[in-house]
Amino acid sequence: MRVNQYENGVVIAAASFFGQEGDEIAQQETADKMQELLSDIVFYKHKVALRALGTENNPTQLDGVTVTGTSGGDGGAGSLASGISDAKKLFKNATMTVKNWEKVEEMIKKIKNDCMGGELFKSLESSFGINQINIQFAPGTKSTFDWNGNNRTITLGTGADSDSFLHEMLHAYQSTSDGGNATTATFEKALINNEIESRYAEYTYWKRHPDVVSIHGDWTGNEVGRSIRELNRYVTPKGTIVTGISNDALDSYLFAGNNSPQALLENVGSIYRDKNGKSRYDYSRVGVDNFKNINKLSKKC
Repeated sequence: MRVNQYENGVVIAAASFFGQEGDEIAQQETADKMQELLSDIVFYKHKVALRALGTENNPTQLDGVTVTGTSGGDGGAGSLASGISDAKKLFKNATMTVKNWEKVEEMIKKIKNDCMGGELFKSLESSFGINQINIQFAPGTKSTFDWNGNNRTITLGTGADSDSFLHEMLHAYQSTSDGGNATTATFEKALINNEIESRYAEYTYWKRHPDVVSIHGDWTGNEVGRSIRELNRYVTPKGTIVTGISNDALDSYLFAGNNSPQALLENVGSIYRDKNGKSRYDYSRVGVDNFKNINKLSKKC
């Protein structure tokens, strides 16, 4: 495999990688690795020609970048994409494959086409700027958001859809001053409040997009899912309180009793209690205030 780097039509750098002829697996692995190494160059600055051994036919022109090489495989050299723009506006991962970058980009397009998701994306751009949130994939369906100092990381389960991604993106927004948590301490103190809001945002997004395959099914398969689904009796998809419902009634639903979202989440994992066993539910957030970010981001819904 030979890689030429061009500037003003002149080759300014070149590299060659050779594998055993006929070893398609080795060639594909080399193409994948080269694609990762070249992705930032392609996206941001240089014109690059990529040629894989023995497959020089049918070059593809992508925004001034001629790509010739292996085809027909996800993440292969022939599938080098110049359209991964939104994903790289917010997220960073120097070692992630192009296949996974394409998956992130596809989910972001879905999210941006949503009345709330589009505002969420713009707000995160405004809050973080370019390439400030780490992104990675992990086996399974579970997705997480981690905040450690200045580092924020979203881990997406390989089986997750765009609703799970929106959930974690809302956590990222919650971790800003605009989102109500200027420090990790305030975020952790209200961990259950934040989780309830993100799950409800995920549920309402799923309701708006029947094509999305939620890891929660129809949100009736377990007690936590049902408790989030039943929130629609108290809170609208725009994060406002349902007519005729009081904040006291909403608070009673949120944290009173063994079947409340708060109690059910505490039973899910120890993360929802601090080291002294105290609930990470911020009782100073009254009623519909727990959904203020949904309300702020859903004006167009």
